[in-house]
Amino acid sequence: MVSEYDPDHEKIKYLLIHISRKLTLLAILASVLFMISSVYLADYLRIDSGMYFFILSILFFISFLGPVLVGALQGLQMFVQMELTP
Repeated sequence: MVSEYDPDHEKIKYLLIHISRKLTLLAILASVLFMISSVYLADYLRIDSGMYFFILSILFFISFLGPVLVGALQGLQMFVQMELTP
């Protein structure tokens, strides 16, 4: 989708903002539901600390938004910006 709008950066900006807002709401909802269910999961797995589930919840939230940004960079063929090392 991003590659179709390549010359028009305003459309790309609108698309990324629109998708990011929706996915942020979905990620927040999923993270909250995971935190609520983690109480039962920790009891089932006999894990004393809830910190592990808190960290997993944050990683779960980040995993929703990462593919959108990477996909946008791939669509614009900005492969240098996708490198992990500076």
